[in-house]
Amino acid sequence: MKLKQILVLTLAVVFFTACGKKKEAAQQVATPQTVETAAPGPTISSDEAKKRAEADKKAQDEANKKRVSRGQHTGDKKVGTKGTKSSAGSSRGVSDGRDDNFTTGLALTGGASKSGMLFTGSAGDGIISQLLEDEKIKLAEKQNRNAVLAASIWDMAYLIDNQGQIHLDVELKKGNGLTKVQAKTLYTAGQEMSIVSNQSSASGIELRAECLDASARAAQCSNLLVTLIQNDAEAKAILRQTYADIWYEHEKIKSANEYATLVQFFNNAKWDVETANKVSTAYMNTFEVVNGKAGFKVVVTGKRNQLIAFSANLVVKKNSLDPSTAVDKETQFRDIDLWMGRIASKDLAFSRSISDARLVQNSTKGQITIDMMVSSAGTGTKNSFTLRFTRIPVPAVL
Repeated sequence: MKLKQILVLTLAVVFFTACGKKKEAAQQVATPQTVETAAPGPTISSDEAKKRAEADKKAQDEANKKRVSRGQHTGDKKVGTKGTKSSAGSSRGVSDGRDDNFTTGLALTGGASKSGMLFTGSAGDGIISQLLEDEKIKLAEKQNRNAVLAASIWDMAYLIDNQGQIHLDVELKKGNGLTKVQAKTLYTAGQEMSIVSNQSSASGIELRAECLDASARAAQCSNLLVTLIQNDAEAKAILRQTYADIWYEHEKIKSANEYATLVQFFNNAKWDVETANKVSTAYMNTFEVVNGKAGFKVVVTGKRNQLIAFSANLVVKKNSLDPSTAVDKETQFRDIDLWMGRIASKDLAFSRSISDARLVQNSTKGQITIDMMVSSAGTGTKNSFTLRFTRIPVPAVL
């Protein structure tokens, strides 16, 4: 009898021990990881999206067959403003903490800023990636010389004027300062142009340009390939000038002030209200230097020449699409700035009310988000406003 009791007790201990281990294993299931995703792009109607997709596909198919001439559309484009009355907030980027995985699929120039941010592309057509691949097959010594020249390029811009002349401005780092090279020539679509400068600062520098647009428009160019040659080195860059769609987000309006007027400026375009306080157009101008710098300028114009413009480096962090970097307001425009030099009386009231602006998202393929703070002098209040610009691409072929 005693032996039987011991046997029963032993079996009971084994049974309860097994149950305990099973319960412990169930409790050790990993907690799911949450990942913040990039903010969505501006919404468009299904019909508009279908038409746009068909148009882009047709243009790209033609480009792939290499049976196109090159140019740009110049027709007026109504800005596609979208917005809500929710509280403003910043956009966020995906981060997995691993640079090699993060950069896969991104459009990058191959260059990096002093702070370690990566300079990026500004379109999803793969041209910057193709140019980088072309550079990699050159001899190492040639690559090194080209990289030094590319790193010296600080800023670039171009304009094709009403007389058919193409103007090209390049700013190069020289010591602790900058030297400017300004050149122009007759614009010719569909072939490479040599752009000559008479400046002494351009001594020994040769500039070439070629429009990469897939559509057959001879008067303008939205995607310009520029080659800068100095001694035995050459640097390539892609410059782009296009319209942009706008998505915006603002706080609830509490009083009539500068902030309320700014919100109405965008709402009136969305609702298509007939008024002078209304968005007219939006542009995105960018440059991307192969193994060098990249930058952007975005401009919103109004019916009575209101201007809101920002410029900054086109960057991302090494593991995030959220660079969180300061953005400069643009109030002075050179003649070479696309369309801006032609506007005589600029209304900068909105620009003056913006006290701070930051680049908070960069898709690397033509979408950027800027958070800004608007100060109202009359009420002493400060409110946040978010603008997201999405490039309306003009198909290009290298």
